[in-house]
Amino acid sequence: GVFINQFAQFLDFFTTDIINNTVTDLQNNSTTTNFSDARIIQNILQGSVISVFDQTNFNIAGVTINGPGVYILDSDVTFNVAGSYAITINSDDVVLDLGGHTINSNNVSLGGVIVNNFNNVTIQHGSIINTVSNAIQINNAANTVINNINVDGIATINTNAIAINNST
Repeated sequence: GVFINQFAQFLDFFTTDIINNTVTDLQNNSTTTNFSDARIIQNILQGSVISVFDQTNFNIAGVTINGPGVYILDSDVTFNVAGSYAITINSDDVVLDLGGHTINSNNVSLGGVIVNNFNNVTIQHGSIINTVSNAIQINNAANTVINNINVDGIATINTNAIAINNST
């Protein structure tokens, strides 16, 4: 009885949050993050989301992804570190969902995303702009999917928007 009532109250609370397109950080109970995309909410409900990134993650250095899972960009970000990529993926089985947001390198950093020697990586749903070199660099990676990515403003002549080397 009591457990079922508490569970029903939790579901009612959680369902209300999902209808309003918000998910509460239940672990820290300190923040509420707004998501406008049902696909991201579905990943959260499945428990596959490992981390959500925003501008604070990019103020000093880029983000390095070292484990499998779904990673989400929660806001537009600016990344101004010369000679570096905003996001480095160092793991198999990663979904990087830009959530419809933009990584802006302000013609300072090399690019948006780099993957070296890792498989089953998906990069999707967003924009990477104003890079010095390739917006996305994929090297020696199998089963890589790049979906619905817009690229604009590459500063270096004869550079690819998306470079895929020895990869499938």
